[in-house]
Formats: sequence, C-alpha cells, structure tokens
Amino acid sequence: MSSCVKGSNDQLREDNQLLVLKSGNTYALSPFSKVHPGGEKVLQCYAGRDVSGVMQAKPHRHSKAALYLMESYKIDKTDVKSISSYDALSNESESCEQKSPVGSSANDCTDVYQLESLVDWNKPMFWQVGKLGSQYKTWVHLPVDRPLRLFKYDFVEFFSKTPWFVVPLIWLPVVIFLFHKGRIIHSSHLWSASSKYAEMQQFADIVFLLAVFGLGLLGWSLLEYCLHRFLFHATPPSDSPFWISMHFILHGQHHKVPFDAGRLVFPPVAASLFVMFLLTLWHAILPAGISFCFVAGQIFGYVCYDLTHYYLHFGASESDSYFDRLRKYHVQHHFVQQNMGFGISSKLWDLPFGTVFIDSSSASRVDMKDS
Repeated sequence: MSSCVKGSNDQLREDNQLLVLKSGNTYALSPFSKVHPGGEKVLQCYAGRDVSGVMQAKPHRHSKAALYLMESYKIDKTDVKSISSYDALSNESESCEQKSPVGSSANDCTDVYQLESLVDWNKPMFWQVGKLGSQYKTWVHLPVDRPLRLFKYDFVEFFSKTPWFVVPLIWLPVVIFLFHKGRIIHSSHLWSASSKYAEMQQFADIVFLLAVFGLGLLGWSLLEYCLHRFLFHATPPSDSPFWISMHFILHGQHHKVPFDAGRLVFPPVAASLFVMFLLTLWHAILPAGISFCFVAGQIFGYVCYDLTHYYLHFGASESDSYFDRLRKYHVQHHFVQQNMGFGISSKLWDLPFGTVFIDSSSASRVDMKDS
C-alpha cells in the first residue's frame, strides 16, 4: 500500500489502540505494528477502516498463513465498546453475513482459528505436538502470535530461549580463538624464526589461512541451505510422535510463532554440540591448523546467519535496500511457500538448486497484514 488513506485514523488513537475491521470482526494490531513486514506506517494509514477488500486485492493479496496469523489479534466486540470510536468503526463495515454468503470464500466468516483447539496453549507444547499426527504439518505452518512454552520445568525452558546478543557474545571469541590457534599450529610447520624469509612466509601464511577462513564462511552458506531445506523442512512421519516433536523443537516452533524474539536464534547448548561435531569432522579430514581456521569461518558464518535472521524479523531496514529485499524474500518463505526460499543470509544456493522465488514481487502479497 503506497498511499495513506486519510479520514478515520485519528479516531483510533485512544488507549494506544490501532483497530481495523475485516469481515465484520475487529482486530487490535498495536502489538503487531512494530514487526509488520510492510512497516508500521502502512498499518497506521488504515487504522479505523475496513481492510477486507485491500487484503484480498493485488498487489497486496494476503496468503492463507498471513490471514491466519491475523486471527491472533482479533478481539471481542465487547472488549472495545468503551472506545468512543468503536461505533464509527463498526459502521464502516458491512456485517459478515451481508458481505459473504454461506459457502463463499473462506477466510472471512469461518473460524479458521479452530485448529488451535487441537492443543492447549496454557501447557508445555513439547508433549502435545506429537499427538497431532497428520494434522501437524498444516497446524505448524499456520502461524500465531502468542506465548509459547516448550517444557514443563523452568530450568529446561530457560535454556530453550536465547536473546539475539548472546550469539555474538559467545561465538565471536570462539572464532578469534580458533583462527589464532589454527594459525599457530599451521605456521609452526612452515617456517622458523631464523628463516631468512620469515616475514614473507608469515604474510603468505596469513593470506592463505584467511582464504581458508573464507572457504569456511562459504561452506557455512551451503550448510545453512542444506540444513534449512533437508533437515528443518523434512516432513516427519505422521505416525511418529517422537519425530514430530523433534521437528517442532528444531524448526517447527519458529514457523508456528515467527515473532517470538526468544526463539529466533539457536540456543548455545545446541549450537555447542554442532560446533563440536564440525571440529571433529574437519579434524578427521584436514590438517589441524587448517581445520581450526576453516571451522572458525563456519562459526562466523553461523553468527552472521543468526543475526541476519533476527534482523529480518525485527529490524527496520531502509526501503529497497539489500536487507529489505532479503526480508521480503524471507517473508515469502514463511507465509507464501514454505518449500521455497531456503536461503536466510543470502539467496546464493537457492539459485543453483532451483528454490528461488521466481516472482519476487509477490512478496508484497504477503506483507502479512497490511490490515
């Protein structure tokens, strides 16, 4: 939505409300406005208006997943009767029955939110999702914005959530340590302090190890793609509660609650196990010094990936900048086609593997709730 519709906006500034109507229902979008992919100003432009037509029309047609997420913000009419602007807001929209006859398009008047009755959101989710069976795949790709608790015990739950700044705080020192250790080990085999060409050898050694570091960074980008596509988006057997629960822990939870800030980056405990696996693997393949530098590059790539992922969900990038285009690309992955667009920090590997979104402009269709 490029133009701001004037008129009823000022009516909905009481009590910090940002209300809109869709198909006779009222939605309070203030909690969502800060993370709206189309920007907060878009929502403010349509405050106090019926957005039913806007959300179904090109170029801002919203996907099923986006419309489902909007249901998180629906409020009962009795909750807003005290707001003086409510009557004016209500008069702007036809009733649901008037607009949509029985059996018509569906997302308007039917309770698409009924799938949430399959689980109890007041209880830990880890022990519930496995029971969803064949309905799990549909349920997990219909996002909501509500608190998610995974585990019963507070100690375990604490380690399942991670603030974004923990990632560079823990892993950047590890990157520096591994690269330094790799350089010492590798260099000790190539030159001695008494060598006539020691300084030249040291310089060439650093350039070589930086190249190894760069290859590790590139290797992470491929690993990021493969993990996201083949592991995180693998379909667990519908008759296996264990594998459904594992999928939810690995990645399903992020698609279910995409705006849970504590579940956007990998917890350090899980990441540590993966780093140890990488070190063991590359130590078995490469000389020790080179393997340390290569893994340092991979860990640095991981840090960039996690921070980029967080920024794509919560950052405020400049319009049409690289990160703005990447954000729209990632929004498509969440709300349009979950089996495409697996690159997070870049589209590099989506191109050769044929999983890039062909029509990147379709991101505007999913500017989730231009509501």
